[in-house]
Amino acid sequence: MPFFTNTSGLSITEMAAMTKRPEKFIGTHFFNPVPVMKPLEIIKGYETSEETLEIAKAWGKTIC
Repeated sequence: MPFFTNTSGLSITEMAAMTKRPEKFIGTHFFNPVPVMKPLEIIKGYETSEETLEIAKAWGKTIC
């Protein structure tokens, strides 16, 4: 199961490095104001796997 963070001010790669599963770590960030702006940014870390990216994309499509 992936671990999502919504931060936009910290490095995804650096945060992922602090975990035991950096391949499952990914960032997501909503544009503001959320009710008006639908885009969802998905940010991979250096070690984020393609599987984790695809899960994040699929999740994003269900909410946007």
